[in-house]
Amino acid sequence: MTDELEAPFPEDPRPPWLRALMVLVPAGLGVLLLLSAPYALRLLGTGLASIALYGLLLESGRLRAFLAGPVQLGRFELRWLPRAAPALVLVFVAAGLLWPCLVGAMPQSQDHPVHLARAWHFLTRMLASGRLSGWSNLWFAGWPAGEDYPPGGDWWISAFYLGSFGLLGWEGAYALAFLAMMALSAVAVYAFGRTYLGRTAGFLAGLFFLLDRGQYREGGWSYTVWWGVWPQVFSTALTLFSLATLDRVLVRGRPRDYAVCALLTGGAILAHPVSAIYFGLGVPLYLIVRALGSEEPAGRVFVRSFAALGLGAALAAFWLVPFSAKGAWMAKYGELWKSLPTMAQGLWRGTLFDNVAPPIIWLGVLGGALAAWRRSVGGLFLAVWGSLMLFLASSSAFSELGLLRLSPAFGQVQFQRLSIPAKMCLFLLAGYALQSAFTALRARPFRYRAYALGCLLLLCVAPFVQPVLQDWGQNYGAELGRPKTRRDFDYWGDYQEFLKWSAARKKEDASFYRIAYVRPYNDHFFAAAPIFNGTPAYKVGFTPAINFIHKPDVGEPEVYRALNVKYVVSIGPTPGSDLEEERRFGPIVVYRFKGYSATRTTLRGPGRVEVESFEDERVRLKLSGTTAESRLLLHVANYPNWRASLNGERLPIETGTLAGQKIFLEVPARDGLLELRYGWPAVNAASAFLSWLGLLVLGLMVAARYRPALAGWLARKLLPLGQRLERRGVLVALLLVLVPGVGLGLKALTRGKTTSDGSVLTRLSSAVVELERGGIATRCAPERGDRFQCSEATWNYVGPESYRVGGEFRQCLWAHPVEGAILRVRFPGVTLKRRLVGHHGLLDDAVQGFPAGAPVTLEVFVGGEKKLTQVRSNTTGWEGFSVDTSALAGRTAELRFQITTPSAAGRHYCFEAAVE
Repeated sequence: MTDELEAPFPEDPRPPWLRALMVLVPAGLGVLLLLSAPYALRLLGTGLASIALYGLLLESGRLRAFLAGPVQLGRFELRWLPRAAPALVLVFVAAGLLWPCLVGAMPQSQDHPVHLARAWHFLTRMLASGRLSGWSNLWFAGWPAGEDYPPGGDWWISAFYLGSFGLLGWEGAYALAFLAMMALSAVAVYAFGRTYLGRTAGFLAGLFFLLDRGQYREGGWSYTVWWGVWPQVFSTALTLFSLATLDRVLVRGRPRDYAVCALLTGGAILAHPVSAIYFGLGVPLYLIVRALGSEEPAGRVFVRSFAALGLGAALAAFWLVPFSAKGAWMAKYGELWKSLPTMAQGLWRGTLFDNVAPPIIWLGVLGGALAAWRRSVGGLFLAVWGSLMLFLASSSAFSELGLLRLSPAFGQVQFQRLSIPAKMCLFLLAGYALQSAFTALRARPFRYRAYALGCLLLLCVAPFVQPVLQDWGQNYGAELGRPKTRRDFDYWGDYQEFLKWSAARKKEDASFYRIAYVRPYNDHFFAAAPIFNGTPAYKVGFTPAINFIHKPDVGEPEVYRALNVKYVVSIGPTPGSDLEEERRFGPIVVYRFKGYSATRTTLRGPGRVEVESFEDERVRLKLSGTTAESRLLLHVANYPNWRASLNGERLPIETGTLAGQKIFLEVPARDGLLELRYGWPAVNAASAFLSWLGLLVLGLMVAARYRPALAGWLARKLLPLGQRLERRGVLVALLLVLVPGVGLGLKALTRGKTTSDGSVLTRLSSAVVELERGGIATRCAPERGDRFQCSEATWNYVGPESYRVGGEFRQCLWAHPVEGAILRVRFPGVTLKRRLVGHHGLLDDAVQGFPAGAPVTLEVFVGGEKKLTQVRSNTTGWEGFSVDTSALAGRTAELRFQITTPSAAGRHYCFEAAVE
C-alpha cells in the first residue's frame, strides 16, 4: 500500500561524459575545499558537494531503471535482488558500523555482559532442563528467571549459539546476534516505509536509524550500542515490522500473512513490555486512519487486524500475563522526561532529540505536513502516533492527566523511552519528505537553466548546511563505528586469569558460596563471569535486565553473610575490616570475606534445622525443638510462585527481614518436615494454555499450506464465520475498545474516590498556605485553586505533583521548605475519624544530587495541638506516619502541617495525608 509517486524517467539531452563530469568535478573540488582551513573555502566546498549530490539525484532515475529488471549472473537470474537491494545495503551499512562483531568481538560496554549472562543462563540452566522460566540462585538472593524481564533477547542470542553448534562460543554468538539485531531493526524500518510510503522513504529512514548517535534512553548508537539497552529498540523495530506485514493481512489475507504478522507481534512483545503501549495506542490509531483513509470495508480492516495481532499476543501471553499480574514484585524504575513547552521549543529549534541533526527533525515535520496534505495513510498514522508518543512522554501529560490515578503501573514507565518510536516516526517522515523532493526532480526533463538555478540555490544554502557537516564528527557522528570491545580493556588478560582461578576454586569447593563484584553503578564488567567460572554472583549496586524487586544491592558485611559471599572482587582496592586480600590479577583484587558462612537458613527462636536438600526450586528441611514463637528464614528471596508445606499441610509465606533487607522467605517454624517448592500459579498455567492455543493455530496454518484437503476443510469451517464477523466488524471493534476503556475509566474513578476520602490532595481548594518569617506570616497566593505560590522563586510553592520518591512515583503535595522560615499548610474544618495517616519524603533526585543536604522537619497539628514531629534525613524513602484521632472522631478540627529546614538547598520535599 505504498504512496510513492512513480514517475517515468524523462529524456536527458546530455551525453554520458557530460553527465559524469557534472557530478565528479564538483564532488572532487567540494571534498578538497571541505578539508581546507579557511571558512569561506569550506562554505564553497559545501556548496560544490551539494551540487554534486544534486547532479547525482538527477541520475538516480536511470540507476533505478537499470535495477528494475532481474540481475543475470551467468546462468542464474536473480529476480529478487533489485527489490532487495535497499535492504541489503542497510545490512552492509550495519555490518560496516559494527565490523568487530563480524569477527566475533562482542561489545563489552555497560549492559552487554548482563544480556550475555542471561542468554547463557536461559540455554544452559532453563532450556536444558525443559523449562522456559524458573527459579535460579545464580544471582543475588535468587530471582524468577524468565518472568521478571522479557526473554526475547535471551532467545535471540541462544538461537545464534545453537545455530553455530556452539562453535562460535558465547561471545562470538552474542556478537553476531547483536549485529543481526541492528540489521534487522534497520530492515524493519525500511519495510514499514516501503509498505506505506515508498522504497526511497524507507531506505532513507533505515539509514537515519543506523547513523543516529542518539542519547541515553532516546535510542540511537549511544543507547543501543554503548549502553547496551537494545531489547527495547529491537521491540520498537519489530512493532513497525508487524504493522508493515499487517498490510498484507488486510489486502491478501492468506494464512502465511497472518502467521508472519503474528510472529512479529509476539516477538515485539517478548523483546520488551513497552510494546504493550506501542500496540495499545498504535493499533487503534492505525485502524482508524486505515478505515477512514482507504476504500476498504471497515469491518474487514478491524476483524483481520484483531485476528492477526491477537494471535501474536496469544503467542506471548505465557510471559506477558504473569509479568503483568505480578507487577508489584517488579522493581519500579519510572522516570519523567521533558515538558510540552520544552518539547515545542526543541521542535522549533531542531533539538527535540539529542544528537539528531536539526534538518532531519525539520524534514520530519515537513513530511508529516505532506502526508496530511496528500492524505497518505502511512504518513498520517506516523504523524499521529509519533505525536501521541511524544505527548505521553512529556512530564506535562503525566501530571495533567493524572496517570497514576488510572493505574500505578504508569509509575514504572521511563517516559523518555517513548521518544524512541517517536524518533523512528520522524525518520520515516523525513525520508518521505526527501522522497517527494526526489520524485519531483525526476519527473521534470533536464533543462540547463533549471540546473543553473538549482546550483545557485544550493550555494546560497551552503552556509546553513556547513555547520551541520562540521558538527558531524564532533556531535552527530561521534562514537559511530567504534563499539567498546575486549581490546579496549587493558586488563582483559588479567580478567581471564581471574576466571580460570575462580573456576578452579569452584571445582575444589563443594559448598555453596557466591562471589560479590564491586563496581560503579552502571559498570557491569563482571556480569558474565558466571558463564566462565560457574560461581553464583552478587553485584553490589544496580544491575539491569533483572527487574525483581527483592534484589539487594548494598555491600555490607551482614548482607554478604546472608548471601553466602565468600570472595569480594573489585578493580582497585576495596577497603573493609571484614575483607582480607586473597589474590591479585593485575588491577583486579580478590578479597576473602572473613564472615563467610555456608548456612542458608536462619531460625529465630528455639529449635534446630537439619537440611535434607537445598536445590534451586525445592528445599527440604527437618525441624525439631521449635515453639510457637519460632520463625524460619531462608536466605532466598520471596516470590509468589513459592509454596511451603509442613508434613503435607500448607504453610503461609511472608517476606522476612535479614541483614536489614526485607526480601527473604519466612515461614512459621514447626517440628516436622518442611518443604518449599517453586511452582506455577494459576495465572502462569492459564497464560501458557493460551500460548499453546496460539501455537496450535500456527501449526494448522503450516499444515494447511502443504495439505490441500485440510486447507479446504478449514476454509469451509472458518470462512463463513470470518465473513459474518467482517460484516459486523465495526461493532466488534467498538466492543473490543470500549470494554477495556470503560473498565479503565471506572478504575480511575474508583481509585480517585478512594484517595479522596479525607485526602489532603482533594482539599486544596479550602487550604490556607502561609510562609512565616520572623513571626510574621504571609499568605501564599493561590494560582489555580490547587497551587499556592509563596515567592518569586519557581520552586517555592505548595501544590499536587507526581514525583519519584522512595523508588517509585507518588502523588503527593509538593512543599519545598524555606531556610529561616516556616512553611505552614492549614486545612480548616476537617471531619476527623479514627486516625490521620500519611507519608513524606525527599525526591530521589534531591537525595542523589545533594549528598550533604539538610534534614526536613514535619510537624503535625490537630485542632491547634501538636501531635507529631517527624524528621526526614537526607535519605531516599517514603516514610509513613500515623496520628491517633479516635478521641475526636466525628468532630471537625483544623489540620496543620509545618515544614522547616536549616538549609533549603535541594530540599525537594513531598508529603500526603488522609483521615481514615
